[in-house]
Amino acid sequence: QAWQVAAAFGAVVGVATAVARAAGVGLATGALSAFAAALALAALLTGQRGAALLCPATAAAGLALLAWARWRQHRATRYAVTATEATVGQPERYLIRFPQRAPPVVVVDRFGRGLGDVVFAPAEGSLTTRDGVVFRVPAQARRFVRVADPERLLAALAGAARAPGPAGAEDGAGAAT
Repeated sequence: QAWQVAAAFGAVVGVATAVARAAGVGLATGALSAFAAALALAALLTGQRGAALLCPATAAAGLALLAWARWRQHRATRYAVTATEATVGQPERYLIRFPQRAPPVVVVDRFGRGLGDVVFAPAEGSLTTRDGVVFRVPAQARRFVRVADPERLLAALAGAARAPGPAGAEDGAGAAT
């Protein structure tokens, strides 16, 4: 019976971790999700009733709701990049634009095959709201999160920076895909 309980805990923690990673939540939230799910399972298996079962189940449900909200936010976020500028945001809500001062760096996602983050050097930018109001954004490193095939993006940016611009101008302002 101990093996069955251990297998159940392993399955719950594995599923909670996989769902958290797929939703794009951070490490702390993912770990809390797995812990809360394991606590809820422990309370259920030991026959707890009332608050002893309700508290871990509520924590697990709340963290699952947070993961769902983060997944929705990630799905709505759009990225655009050219050889000289990058944009991140939700077009119906806000856009952050910032110049590229140096080539971006790829951080490979250990859990997502073919995924990675693209990190840009710190640069001052601007935030434009859906109402057209523009705010200055202080210089900080910005990250495109969970980008599919980030090495291809960097190769396209490197090619765009070397390619001649319109009418043979050497400004490197080509667009990257």
